[in-house]
Amino acid sequence: MANFGKLALFHQSEKRNEKSPDYTGTLEVSAGDIGELVKYLNNADQEEDYQGNRIVKLSVSAWINESKSGKKYLKGSFSEPYRPDAVKPASVDTLSADMPF
Repeated sequence: MANFGKLALFHQSEKRNEKSPDYTGTLEVSAGDIGELVKYLNNADQEEDYQGNRIVKLSVSAWINESKSGKKYLKGSFSEPYRPDAVKPASVDTLSADMPF
């Protein structure tokens, strides 16, 4: 499963209005990983969202972190989704009777 980049989301304690986001931040993709991300997005299985739009999903993982200035934020990464059905187990040879264990 390829890790395509990092994210950081900071809580917005002073919202301009009720529709302002609770968290804002950035997604970062290193220049060397852009091609791999584009390749994944172009070749990934598409699904329909709840409105019937064709989409490609990415997995996001996040942890609570603290900046050097003491401000808490969400730090994470995004990658292609884990699909256990896509992982093929390695073949296992039968053990020889003369093995010592």
